[in-house]
Parts: sequence; structure tokens; C-alpha cells
Amino acid sequence: MKSPLHICLLLALLCPLRAQAQRDTTVVVLPGVEVEADRDRPAPATAPGRLATLDAADAEAAGARTVADLLEARSGLFVKRYGSGGLATLSLRGTGSAHTLLLLDGLRVADPQTGQVDLSLLPTVLLESVEVFHGSASGGYGAEGLGGVVRLGTLHAEGPGRLKASGGYGAYGERSLGVVASGGSARLAAVASAEVSRADGDFPYRNETLFPPQDVRRAGADRSLATLFGRAVYRGARQRLSVAGWFNGARRGLPGPGNAPPGGARQWDRHLRLWAAAETRFAGGLLEIKGAAQRTWQRYANPAAAVADTARTRSFDLDARARVAAGRRWLAVGGAAAGFDRADVGGGVGQTRLSAFVQGTGAYGRWLFYPALRFDRYDTEGIRTLALSPQVGVNVQPLAWSGLRLKGSAGRAFRAPTFNERFWQPGGNPDLKAERGWSADAGLLLQPRLRAGGVEAEVTFFYTRLRHQIVWQPGFVDAGVQVWRPANLRRVVTRGMEASLRGQLALAATALDGGLTFTLADARDRSDPAAPSYGQPLRYEPREQLKLHLGAARGAFRLDLSGRLVGPRFLTTDASMRLPAYRVFDAQLGYRRTLGSVAATLSLAVENLFDSAYSIVRFYPMPPRHARVRFTLDFNP
Repeated sequence: MKSPLHICLLLALLCPLRAQAQRDTTVVVLPGVEVEADRDRPAPATAPGRLATLDAADAEAAGARTVADLLEARSGLFVKRYGSGGLATLSLRGTGSAHTLLLLDGLRVADPQTGQVDLSLLPTVLLESVEVFHGSASGGYGAEGLGGVVRLGTLHAEGPGRLKASGGYGAYGERSLGVVASGGSARLAAVASAEVSRADGDFPYRNETLFPPQDVRRAGADRSLATLFGRAVYRGARQRLSVAGWFNGARRGLPGPGNAPPGGARQWDRHLRLWAAAETRFAGGLLEIKGAAQRTWQRYANPAAAVADTARTRSFDLDARARVAAGRRWLAVGGAAAGFDRADVGGGVGQTRLSAFVQGTGAYGRWLFYPALRFDRYDTEGIRTLALSPQVGVNVQPLAWSGLRLKGSAGRAFRAPTFNERFWQPGGNPDLKAERGWSADAGLLLQPRLRAGGVEAEVTFFYTRLRHQIVWQPGFVDAGVQVWRPANLRRVVTRGMEASLRGQLALAATALDGGLTFTLADARDRSDPAAPSYGQPLRYEPREQLKLHLGAARGAFRLDLSGRLVGPRFLTTDASMRLPAYRVFDAQLGYRRTLGSVAATLSLAVENLFDSAYSIVRFYPMPPRHARVRFTLDFNP
């Protein structure tokens, strides 16, 4: 049976090009703007919506060991943690953990069984960049992009030989050791990284549910993680080929809620991913084909509950696209993608994914246009889901002064139910409908020029309407145990605002940098006017968040301070119970010394500086004030 294929124009990106002699790119020049054809997203200033970028320097300044740490400290996302070593998922603009698409080098990485990624198992040692695109993104990226997209870019293989070794030691049995090595020529280069870490996780906390309340230690919360990454790149006169691989292995104790004795639950995770990309330049454009194969293995054992489960998944993705200049004003990107997923859940289920898309960037004087259209088809065990996702964005410079930009975008989005939601036994619901919705946002970006530094301020207002959102609710009783079952809510409406300020300032011999991000996301259930949940906020979605950071460098020393203030999270659908707001501040002092071709860095970090007692999820305590020492040796930096 033939699948309908629809065409469009889009969101590719437009980005003022800085000359990069080392990079092998095809450049299309439009009136007043230059576009790198080897990228498919815009620069923050010229994007149609809010786009935040982070790099390795941000991770180092934040003392981030995992992607969860980095996004929690430096982005507008909310990171939901089940304790310090448990599951960590993300939420953007009031959406759930499965509503933000996570891409690794441009290809999806979420587990098809659960539809999410445990960010606590993604180390920053293999990353070079992180981009967070806020807002509906199905028109440009496909399913799951209801809240936005997080793009993770792994280490590049280029430049002269370099070796970087690092290690750390901290409270509660924490220790780590990592290495990154790269080298090669302009034609052939490779990079590899490895890291091992371990922690006992036996921090003290106050158990308020005991009578009288007592200070106890978190037992059975140990964890260890090992990761390996490698990439090789070949650059020819008109081609570029790359292959990469990543293995992640983790084992950890899951002690459960802190108000109950540990049951000895443990979990083992293994993740293997291989991917490759080939680019060929032709007159006026570039053809790119990339693919990935991924396998996951997870075992969970809970002796107290007599449970021992093993889950295995396999995923394959293939993406082909061409970038061409369409006249003097447009850059068009068109292509198709296919994928296959399989999991052991429900006796074994499979799913095929097909899509076709066209995206474009148009430049008309001070106006930039980003139309997009994508068609997706999912076939899951005889259940077919079709989705057409149009999207449009605009970016305009209203004045001759280039420091002011106005942005706006609107689009439709969707998400197909995961394997667990449809086929988990007991409790799965094969009759679930796909989640569908649309969102719109408008914003303003200011980038005034200062003699002693630079400032960037941005404010965005957004509105999202989602139908058939999937929520797990108490269902039937099986063998005396309450079984939770997913169901579609008819409608969820979210209104909100995002504001950010970043800047750098040079004062004599001291360099200052810092920023803050404020998020207001009011997500409410608008399903059934007769239900107690009608008009109430969604569970565990904070309405307000404020994050800030400040760094000061003088000579060989650097001091970094950061804090996050997160508002209350409701525990029940009728908003009758809630967790209190919390405030957490961290500090890090570093010393850097260069001796010949070696740069050595020693840093001392103190987390939870003011010793706040808090939990992100009820009864899952977070660690009190604690310290960590870290060193880095960088050869040929």
C-alpha cells in the first residue's frame, strides 16, 4: 500500500557563517545572509523560536557529570529526579517526560518501550554541544516533539593530537576517572572517550514519617557507570564519512521511597548504539544519509516483591535528506526517514515508522521565514497512526539596529503511544489514541553591544493545546494489587512565559559571566468539567522555575555560583496535596595552571551549599550539603 507523501518548506536554519577553515561545508549565499548547508537548525539569534545552546565549558563551569546535571543547572527544563541516583527525566513547557524529543547527533535515542531516556545515565564526557529548542517541533523532527527538542552533539574528530584525563573524589563514596583522546590529519581523524564512576549514595536524611522523626542513612542506593565512545571521520574533496559507537553500562540499587525500608531492589542497564553518516556535495547543495542501530537491555530485580523482569529493545533508523538552493532567497531541505522498533513487552511487539518532509529557509530583506511540513506513519501490531505536521516560523529585524529581533512560530505536534502504554501486562491499553496538539509562541530578543562585554535578553510567551494526553491512573485490581492503566485525557491547555538574561563583562583583570532563566508554565487539565481534576495543574509539573549562575575568573582562579528555585509540585489531580518549593545553591572554585603543553585544573565543588532538605519526587530525598574534588590534565589543549 502506498503511503501519502507531502511536501513543504521549512525550519532548516539560517546562521551567519563564520569562516571555519577546518570544517568541510557547503555554503549557500542568500541576499544578506549566509547559510551553512551541513546544519539543519538556525543560530539562536535568527531562529524562529527560543533556542538555547550549551557546550563543554558550560558543563565544566556547572560541575555537571551527566546530561541531567547540565540541563538542571543551565536550561529552562525541569529535571524530575527519583533521588540522587534514580531515574532522571525532563519536562519542557509543562509537558511530560515523553513529550520532548532527544536526539543524539541528529537521530532519536529514546527507548521505544518507555518513550524516554534516563538522563542520569548520559555522561557529559562524550558531549561537545547541547541545543534546546523550545516549542512544538513535529514539523521539523517528527513525533515526540510536543514540548521541544534537545539535540546532543558528540565529540568531533578533528584537529591535532590531544589527550585529556580527569578524575574526581567526593562524599558518600563518589569517585570517577575519565579520558578523551583525539588525533589525525585533515583527511582522516578519530576521537575516543571512556569514563567509569561509582558512588555509595549512603547520605543522611531526616525521615519525617517516623515517630518521632529520625535522621537515617539512605541504604541500598549505590551505583556504578561505565561508558565508551568512539568516532572516526574521513574527509574527501566532496565527501565526508563518519562512523561512531557508544556503549553504556550501569548497575544501581533502587531503595525506593525514603519512608519505607529498602527492599533490595536493583537494576542493570546496558545501551549499545552504532551510527554512521555520509555526505556528498554537489552543485548548489549537499546530500546526507545517516543511520543508527540501537540495542538496550535492562534487568530489574526486587526480592521483597518477588519480581525479576528483563526488558530488551532494538531500534533502527535511517534518514536521507538533500539541501539545495531554491533560487536566490530560499534554502530547501527535503527527504525521507524510516525506522523499526522491537521490544519484548507483551510477548514481543514491533513497530515501523515512515516519514517524508520538506523544510525551507527564506530571506527577504530583514525577514526570515521558516515553513515546514512533515508526514509520519506508524504501524504498531496492526494499529496505524497517521500524522500531518505543518509548522511555520518567522524572524524579523524591525529596525536598522541588528540588536533587536522579533520571533514567532506555530505548528502541530503528535506522539504515538509507547509499547508500555499499549501492551504492558497487566495494565496496557491497546485502544489508546495518539496525542495530538498545536502550539504557538512569540518572543523578543535583545543583543545590545557594550564596550566591556555583551548582553543577551530574551522573553517568549507560549500557548499549547493538547488532545488525548496519556496519563497513568489507578485502574483495576489484579490478585489484590492495584493496577495502574494509561488513559487519554480529552484536553490539556498550557500557557506560559520564558525569560532569560545572559552576559559577559570585563573589569580590569577580572572577567565576569552569568545568566538567569525564569519559566512560568501553567499546565491544566481541561478534560471533564464534572471531574475534581478539571482546571487543576498537572501532577509534578512546577508552575515556576528560576535558575541563575555567576562566574568570575581572575588570573588562574575561577569561581562559579549557581542556584535553582523550583515552585511547588502538586501530588494529586485535584491539587489537594503538594510538595513545597525548594531552593538549592552550588559553588565551585577552580585553579588552572599551564606548564608547557599541559594544562592542569583542580576544582573544589560544594553542592547544596546551604544544606536544604528537599525532594523533587515525594519520599525520594536528595543529598544534603556535600563536597567533591576534581582534577583535569589536558595535553595539547
